[in-house]
Amino acid sequence: MRGTAVLRPGGTSQVALSRIAISPGGHKLAGLGGPANKLYTGSLATSKDGRRQTLGQLHAQPAGTSFTSLSWDNLGDLWVTGRIQNKPGIGVLFGGQGPPVPVQPPPGADRVTALRVAPDGNRVAMIVRSGRSVRLEIAAIGRNSNGFWLTSATQLGPRLPRLTALTWFGEDHLLVVTGSGSSSQLWLVPVDGGSPTSLVKTPDILTVTAAGPGNPYYVGLAGNRLEQAAGPYQSLGGITAGQAIIYPG
Repeated sequence: MRGTAVLRPGGTSQVALSRIAISPGGHKLAGLGGPANKLYTGSLATSKDGRRQTLGQLHAQPAGTSFTSLSWDNLGDLWVTGRIQNKPGIGVLFGGQGPPVPVQPPPGADRVTALRVAPDGNRVAMIVRSGRSVRLEIAAIGRNSNGFWLTSATQLGPRLPRLTALTWFGEDHLLVVTGSGSSSQLWLVPVDGGSPTSLVKTPDILTVTAAGPGNPYYVGLAGNRLEQAAGPYQSLGGITAGQAIIYPG
């Protein structure tokens, strides 16, 4: 598998992005620059044949001081986690434009380190730190003209090892990375409270992205390596060098 470079028109900013998120419609990009302390957004245009994409001018957003995750909802709003208004938290940039509107974290959460909005736009999955414990939680999104809030937070997979990354796998499951170094592994976690299933045990998994059944999923590993699997019970195989592959969302 070979990647295709995303084009940038002449005169546009050449900011190096360490992590990106693509909106569900594929028309917006968000990314982190520097040591995850600057947030940029820009537009994406796809050629008529679907083979090329062009990234417009990147715009720095006044969104915080450091970030740990980015996720677009299906209304075009960008959810971020990190230091929001000088304290750990969750924020939403309406239409991907800052400054972010703070969102109250789940009860008992000291910090939300990772967050992904569900494909339906009505739920979020989160890795939540509380004291020394790290939990996987899912919560419903409430919204009105004044902002957002989270309701009905539920813990999933309470016996999972230490969580490090997550993504949605369709509407009803999550793919979750636990452990680090030689102990890292990938799990399939149903959101109805069912038992997690261990899928892959391989060293140095850092990231995971997926689009649901019928699509391959991808993991990023230490050493600038990317691997893919055709489905949840298929073996991984190397593709190309890189840090992460992102499905829209």
